[in-house]
This record gives sequence, structure tokens and C-alpha cells, in this order.
Amino acid sequence: MRILVCTKADLPSLIAMNRLLPALAERHDVEVLLTERVRPAERHLPDLAVLKLLERDLPLSVLLPLAEAAAPTGWRLRSFERLGKELAIQVGTIRQINAGDGFERAVRFRPDLVLSIRFSLVFRQPMLELPRHGILNLHPGPLPGFGGLFAIFRQMKLGRPEIGVTLHRVDAGIDTGPVVTVQPMPIAPGRSMLWHVLRAYEAGVPAILAAVARLAAGQALCSTPQDPERMRYFGLPEPDEFAAFAQAGLRLYDVEEYALDLRRLLGLQVRELVAAALPVEAAGRARLAAEG
Repeated sequence: MRILVCTKADLPSLIAMNRLLPALAERHDVEVLLTERVRPAERHLPDLAVLKLLERDLPLSVLLPLAEAAAPTGWRLRSFERLGKELAIQVGTIRQINAGDGFERAVRFRPDLVLSIRFSLVFRQPMLELPRHGILNLHPGPLPGFGGLFAIFRQMKLGRPEIGVTLHRVDAGIDTGPVVTVQPMPIAPGRSMLWHVLRAYEAGVPAILAAVARLAAGQALCSTPQDPERMRYFGLPEPDEFAAFAQAGLRLYDVEEYALDLRRLLGLQVRELVAAALPVEAAGRARLAAEG
């Protein structure tokens, strides 16, 4: 099959791609479209700004290039560019998906199936009609109750014992399409939200590969429509929600955890760099806010 993978240029997506793309490339023609979309709130709200730094700016722009320069081969985590070269996959960054650059690339590729993982753009017509097998999205919350943004944050805030990583078909709504499967992932007590985010999408990769295998074999992919009465969509958390999260003893991120993860993924000792970067980022955001 011809499979178009739509994802975000950030660390959680890259971790999932390092597992997904090699498996797909063995049997299918694959192309990857990346979005670098940044929501305005991610530039101004301190909590969102720090998460952007840890999920995108620091690992992709600074640490991963350092790791690849220090060890050109052999490291577990490969950049989007290196994955493309090693697997002979086209990887492109786009601004739009339903028109313009993204839609043009999708039409040229002629996908049988589109896979969406952490993709920041909403699929509309005519993208929904382009792939004959439709679009499958991996969402880090159980549907229909946890649609939208920051699903892991919401599940932790409610004290749920596990995260439900959902593979579902994409329809004209947002996180409203029929559910293919929900993969449970235990919430580890004491671990931060970011720790869970870095693992949730990778945990959903087996469900994606199983769905792809069924479709490639000519078998129907069973799915269950969501109950509209149970659907709930969440936007970005407000500052008071972040405050309540912290007051409940929960953490968005932890420097020690993050440094250990990056050492595992990249082979770099980065704790001091991360610890130094956070106050610099916070000071920069405060200056921007003061300047209006």
C-alpha cells in the first residue's frame, strides 16, 4: 500500500516514528508530512512555553543534532531527516493539509491510507476523500470521553489509573470518528505528564501496524461508532487548570526524568543543559509578556 504519515515535528512524534516507519517501510511505500504549527498560547503561557521547549525546541534543534554529530551511526533515536534517508522515505514540512502545499503533496503521492499521529492540522474535504482506506488517527485518550487537546493531562487530573490510547477513523469532526481499538497504558504514580506523553504514542504503534496489516491483506477494519452523548472535547488548559494540576501534587514535567529519557534516547548527559535552559526560557517569556 501507499501510506501517507502525517505527524508533528516534536519529540513524542519522533519516538513513535522511530518504531513505526521502519516497520511500514519494509512492505509499503511511505511518505511523511510534518507540521511545525505553534499555537499562539504556546508562545505566551509559561507552562505551554516550557512544554514547547522540552518537546520541540531543545531536543530537535539542539540535542538531537549534537547526538547525531557525535555518533553518526548506531543511536537508537534517529531524526526525521535521518529516518527519511535511511529508509528512502520522502519527509516534507508543510503549512496546510486541505489545500496548498500539503494537499498538493498528498495528491501527488496518491495514498491508499493516511495515518495521523500528533498532527496539528484538522483534516477536511477533500483530504477526507483522498485515500481509499480513509484516515486513521492515534489519540492519547479514550474516546468518546477525552477528545481534543491535553488528553493525558485531563486523565491524570481526574486521577484515572490508566491512559487509553485510541486508534480511530477520522471523519468530518474532531476526534469523533469510529473507534478501532483502545490500548490501555497504566499511569505510573509519581511520574510527570511529559513522561507519559513521551511513551503514549509509541504504545499505540502496535495497533496501527495491526490495522495496516489487515487492510493490506484485504480484510475489513472493524470499528465502533462513538456515542454522541458521551463525547467531550477539551481545548488547551487555562492557567487555573495548570495551577490545580500542581496543587494536586502532579507535575507537567520533571528535569531529572527528562534528562534520563534523553540520555536513554540520545546518549547525551543533558541534565545541566536542561536545568539551565528552563529559567532562560521563563525569563524570555516574561520579557515578551511585559513588552505586550
